Amino acid sequence: MWICVIGAAGTVACPGGSCVPGQLWVSILALVVSLIALIVSFDHYRRSRILGIRPILVFTNDFERSMWRVSNVGSGPALDVLFAKRPKNERDWVEPKRLPPLAVNTYVDCPNGYELCCDYCDADGRRYTSKCKDYKSTVDKGGSLPTWPEDKITKESAIPNRL
Repeated sequence: MWICVIGAAGTVACPGGSCVPGQLWVSILALVVSLIALIVSFDHYRRSRILGIRPILVFTNDFERSMWRVSNVGSGPALDVLFAKRPKNERDWVEPKRLPPLAVNTYVDCPNGYELCCDYCDADGRRYTSKCKDYKSTVDKGGSLPTWPEDKITKESAIPNRL
C-alpha cells in the first residue's frame, strides 16, 4: 500500500521513491475528464441527430367521416409505410396496404379496424412501428408486421393531406 505525501514543491514523496509527481496526477485526471466529456458529447450528438429525422406516426379517428387517419407528427419523413389492421379476436394482420411517404405534418385516411398498425422507416433506414388498439397508441423501434409478397400488398393512391 502506498502512502504518499505531497511536498511543498508539488512533488509526491512515497516510501521507496516510486510515486508519480502531483502534476502528472492532475494531468491524468484532466485527460480522463476530457475523455468522459467527449463520449457524453458524441452520444448527445448521435441522439439529437436521430431525433431530428425521426418520424412519429399516430392514429386519430375522424368521427364525422367514420374513418381513421394516420398522421406524421414527428420531425422527419416516414418512408416505406406499410399499413395493416387486425380484426377483433383475430391473431393475424390483414389487408396490408402500402401508403405514400408521409412528410412532417401530413396524414392519409386509412380503413377502420379494431387494431391498426404501421411499419415505417426514417431517412436513415431505421424501422419503427406505430399501433393503435382501443384508442391506446404505441410507437416502438423495429417492425412488427409480417412480410407479405409485394403482389399481396395494395397501394394507396391518395395524396397525403396537410394537418
